[in-house]
Amino acid sequence: MAALGVAPATCRRVLLVDDQPDNLAVLVAVLDDDWDVSVADDGQAALAQIERDGPPDLIISDQRMPGLTGVEFLERVSRRYPEVARMVLTGYTDVEPMVDAVNRGAVSRFMFKPWDGDEMRSAVAEILSVREARLNLERLVAALGQRRAELHATLEEQVRAQEQLAASERLATLGRLTAGITHDVRNQLGVLVFLVEELRVGVDDPKVQAGARTALASLRALFTLVRDVNAFARSRPLAVEAETFDVAEIVAATVRLVEHDPAARAVRFEIQVDEGVAALEGDPLRIRQALTALLRNAALAQPRSPVRVRVQAAERAVVFDVVDDGVGMTPEQIARAKEPFYSMFPGQNLGLGLTIAEMVARSHNGKLDLESRPGAATHARLTIPSPAAAS
Repeated sequence: MAALGVAPATCRRVLLVDDQPDNLAVLVAVLDDDWDVSVADDGQAALAQIERDGPPDLIISDQRMPGLTGVEFLERVSRRYPEVARMVLTGYTDVEPMVDAVNRGAVSRFMFKPWDGDEMRSAVAEILSVREARLNLERLVAALGQRRAELHATLEEQVRAQEQLAASERLATLGRLTAGITHDVRNQLGVLVFLVEELRVGVDDPKVQAGARTALASLRALFTLVRDVNAFARSRPLAVEAETFDVAEIVAATVRLVEHDPAARAVRFEIQVDEGVAALEGDPLRIRQALTALLRNAALAQPRSPVRVRVQAAERAVVFDVVDDGVGMTPEQIARAKEPFYSMFPGQNLGLGLTIAEMVARSHNGKLDLESRPGAATHARLTIPSPAAAS
């Protein structure tokens, strides 16, 4: 207890209750050299005194008193102050009521009259010693529980610090890599964009035209992703090029793009764009980026069930809901889901999708919310404020 900084309990307060002043005087003479003794001349007075001064450590009451008997008084005490030790003094003719009172828990001990002084002191010392031991045990258990909680919190803090350090190292590495390849990717993507544009212009087939448009959108999204990873690794805010665009068109194009992902080929997407949702003012490439991350995560969570995509209007905002009936997430997983490099699908996901989706939301002064529980649906909600949205 000293090592834990816990002060030991001391039990010294004894309340004596008897309607006979001579009996009280004898009890006080026997006990007050060793303990702090107070007196009351009946049960009602004792209850009032306890209410005023607080419960003592031990109550010693005579059994035969006018009004409340000793057992009746101590039964009331036991209901309100069960931690107080209780002793009753009785004659030999009251053995059965005393045994019954002990069995009901009204008293913890009884002593027959006439009692011996040494025996009385020994009984009081034993009772208070047991009470002190119980109080010390309770304090010790509470202190150990608090220490365990503190150690657990310290351990969690150390683990988080280690994870943050590891993430910082990975970000630094990622920053160096993306800084070196962004220029090369830009050049290669420029060549691919030129070839796709030539194909689109030179061929009149509608299917080829549609495929070329999808390919161009994918190439632009790829370059934006590389650039954003670079910005993220260097802790730079995302650049937003706002314009007013058609929401349904962006959602449909994003779903078509995700459907080509090997992880999502077996997934069916159900799209619902509510009436009144037409235009959104924001960066279409960024919005597609965030939606792609949400759709791909939903597909990975449960590839055999439909992923439900709903777009609805809120107060000067557009809300994108993506719901899957997959494996679900624990509160701990939800808390970490937006951390960089954290993924529930190792080997299939770098762990940056939701991180960048969160950055996209913030760059539009919006938010990304996640709701889930293990074995149940996961609901991702992307809210993008927009003056062009319906109210």
